[in-house]
Amino acid sequence: MRRRHRDHDITHEAQHAYLRGLVELAIDDPHRARAALKLVDPAAFDIDHGREVFEASVQTLSELEHPTAVDFGMTIRRRHGGGGDDHADVQALFVDCVRASAAGRCAYSLGIQRHAHEVMAGYRRRLVAEAAADLQATAADPLATGSALVAAAQAAVAAGQAVSVPDPGWTDTAVSLIGEWREHKAVPVVETGFAPLDGLMDGGLPIGGLVAIAARPGAGKSALAIQASLGALERDPGLHVVYAAGEMTGEAFARRMICNWAARRPGLRPVSMAQAKRRAQHARRAADDFESTVAPRLAVVRPPLTLEKIEAAVVATKAKLLVVDYLQLVVGAATAADRRAEVDGVVRHLRRITLEHGVACISVSSIAKSVTEDTPIGSLGKETNGIDYDADLFLLGLPAAEADANGRRAVRWKVCKQRDGRTVDLETIFDGDTQTFEDNGTPIFEEFASFASGAPR
Repeated sequence: MRRRHRDHDITHEAQHAYLRGLVELAIDDPHRARAALKLVDPAAFDIDHGREVFEASVQTLSELEHPTAVDFGMTIRRRHGGGGDDHADVQALFVDCVRASAAGRCAYSLGIQRHAHEVMAGYRRRLVAEAAADLQATAADPLATGSALVAAAQAAVAAGQAVSVPDPGWTDTAVSLIGEWREHKAVPVVETGFAPLDGLMDGGLPIGGLVAIAARPGAGKSALAIQASLGALERDPGLHVVYAAGEMTGEAFARRMICNWAARRPGLRPVSMAQAKRRAQHARRAADDFESTVAPRLAVVRPPLTLEKIEAAVVATKAKLLVVDYLQLVVGAATAADRRAEVDGVVRHLRRITLEHGVACISVSSIAKSVTEDTPIGSLGKETNGIDYDADLFLLGLPAAEADANGRRAVRWKVCKQRDGRTVDLETIFDGDTQTFEDNGTPIFEEFASFASGAPR
């Protein structure tokens, strides 16, 4: 009896988790929500009003390409008469799903395959238990005929075969995780070769992680992202990078890459932005070297930036590093209630891309005009709260007021958030003429001292 109650609780928990993930996907990624609908039979729900919310999801997604939470509410109102206890209870369950999925930030939607598996596995156990109870009652009935007993036995067998249970989508157990711990397996990272950044993140940008780089114009946000990208490509000959360049023209982006590349390669003369613009001979030589080495492994997504284009590029190239430059230029859901909701939706989708496709992501972000060094987390990103909360690492660029005699400017990258690893601000020097950063005394922890050799020369 205790086992039955435990299975019952697990199944109900899975039904709630599945509905929360379904509602989140229906609003953020309707295409995947429609695929998730096919995994579950509506008859599988035995929690109060679970079937009603599921069927409202089916109807809403069949009628609208990009539904909102309001659209779901209208569907529920139409299906349940717009009033009464039944309508209120269904709405209450739907609102609970919205709140829980928003608070969980992809926790339910990323596990929706597993939740569907548990829902349908519980449904099959329930049908088998009911059929077994009927068989037991028939066998105990002294008036039951032989044919009735055979029919009950066949029904019990058929009950176990009638339900298709989807694959859970995972194979790991805690045993495998403990094994990795014993073998000291770390989270895979993308090494950028820039000592301060790699040391801060325990060796490189974590696969499945989101790093936010935010600053006012002129602090070198894009230059730092480009330097990390080219450094990663140079260090790993098998790596592919997707760079979503929404702010710069193709020519301006090429100039910045050529300048940064020339500064890091032995045998190449440094190239200034002005020299790259007038196609100086040594700039052409740097461009040729760049083109013949890492350029074929750097895929560029051109404006207008959409989530569909970005994700398609990641999938097609099997990229392990994604750079979005910058966040506020990515087109979000047209049905978002306001601009902040749109940008937050983009952040959630980028977070899902990193986890589902196994990529490290750098997201360049604008900051609000009122932001200072003391601004609290949650108010840093322009037009978004999501980037502050979803980022594993949030770096806020604080450039010095004056440049030195050579036009180089000190930039401190304040660590406003660090989910894992060490918290130490990055002290750097930005050379806007060559679009390069170098270390300016960031404390390098002993185990990562070897990364210092990867800094631009």
